[in-house]
Amino acid sequence: AIRLAGAQSSDFLLDKLQIDGAHDQAKSDCYKSGIQLYAGVSQVHIRDSSVSNNIGSCGEAYQQGDGIEADHKEGTPDQILLENIEVANSGDADLDLKADHVTLTKVVTHGGALTRYAFKVWTYDNYQCDQCYAYGLNKAYINLNQATMRFTGSTFANGALALAGEFYLRLPPPLFRANPVWQGMSPGFGALLSYDLRK
Repeated sequence: AIRLAGAQSSDFLLDKLQIDGAHDQAKSDCYKSGIQLYAGVSQVHIRDSSVSNNIGSCGEAYQQGDGIEADHKEGTPDQILLENIEVANSGDADLDLKADHVTLTKVVTHGGALTRYAFKVWTYDNYQCDQCYAYGLNKAYINLNQATMRFTGSTFANGALALAGEFYLRLPPPLFRANPVWQGMSPGFGALLSYDLRK
């Protein structure tokens, strides 16, 4: 795994990585992630990379494990660019992001048997995702937690049910249910989304 952390840490380029959490040298603890961005790290560009098989060993506790994780507990990660990334088979979310000014371009998530979410985003109002694709089995493709996320040229598909194009999601639910993108949607489309109003 790779961890970048600290408010004095900035201006990183991570390029052409292949991170496989299932390899024989991988440590397996409950909070396992392929790439972690913590404690105010900023200006991080991750491109042309793949992250897979990050499933925590949590016993009976809530199953953890994220492909790419950004956490704001000790400072908000800021100015994050993920470009041409594939993520698969995570224990919780393929992308679990608590960061500001996040841009995703050509990000593909494949899910997995234990993967809950493709995109799990928190707290901030400026997540942008262009040409993002989510396939495979997930509890929901998008999990919003007091966050706003804009998708353009993106596709989410789980067999017969699919959404493609441009859409803008935000919480609380009455705001995004009123958005014109929801007019005429199949009643089953809600299965692709989830939201959590807890602080």
